[in-house]
Amino acid sequence: MKNLIMEKWTGPFAAVVTPFDERGHILQDDFQNLVRSFIDDGTRGIIIAGHNGECWNLKLEELIHLVGLAVEAAAGRVPVLCGTEAITVEEILEMTDGVANVGAEGIMVEPPYVVTTSTEEEIVDRFEQIATCSSLPLLLYNNPRRTQINIDVSILQKLAKHENIVAIKESTRDFSELTHKIQLVGKDINIFVGPSPLILPGLLIGAKGFISSGPMELLRNDGYRLYELAIAGKVEEALELHFKVTSLYKALFGFGTWPAALKASLNLLGRPAGIPRLPVLPLDRDETERLKVVLQEVGVLF
Repeated sequence: MKNLIMEKWTGPFAAVVTPFDERGHILQDDFQNLVRSFIDDGTRGIIIAGHNGECWNLKLEELIHLVGLAVEAAAGRVPVLCGTEAITVEEILEMTDGVANVGAEGIMVEPPYVVTTSTEEEIVDRFEQIATCSSLPLLLYNNPRRTQINIDVSILQKLAKHENIVAIKESTRDFSELTHKIQLVGKDINIFVGPSPLILPGLLIGAKGFISSGPMELLRNDGYRLYELAIAGKVEEALELHFKVTSLYKALFGFGTWPAALKASLNLLGRPAGIPRLPVLPLDRDETERLKVVLQEVGVLF
């Protein structure tokens, strides 16, 4: 079963934003339109309630509802996975049961973000408990910048042996660490690259896909085409996109608090994405105008 899922979970995946209005209500039609358009552009998987989706700010019933909307919009074309950001195993399993009931095919799980320090034994034990009890396969999420806990090579080698742990989104900025993980664990689980500047080199050395942090959704077909060019070894063609992706990535993280700039960019490109839910504020008028100039300079807004 694990090998079958690994075959399915490859290529570019999109972490979808959650559109909110000024009162903090979910804009359901806009959300489903984004899911459909990302699939039309070429994504091979949809992830709900990642950091793009403001997972920290969703109630359980909203999470389940969003997954149901995404499954309906995807209509079986690609798998829908759900982020289950929580501290305790019990909370994550409750989320998992809820999203499984509405059609999710997997969950994305990261270390407990409030704890900030954990022993190797504690990290392995937590993930193994979740994997053993979960009704859905796991995509691990290593994002030490946010959680302050790193799923290092030693930990990943142990977790990769579990039948229900299928993949990892690797958001370390350390290319050496990414390299070692692909080299030592890449045959046991699928490794997805997180940071956009590492997508091309990661794919060239054996990563199985990437989970976009925003630039691919702005580049549309071209963004997802980067995967096809990389695995085909067409490096010269891929380099042009790589430089554009890197420029966009740097620009998006230069405005506001994430994902305010990504939502503003999608809105500027005519893809309604709403605004963030408090405590994250949307970009103000001046920031939006400066972002607009950057998007024009990069060549995604005309």
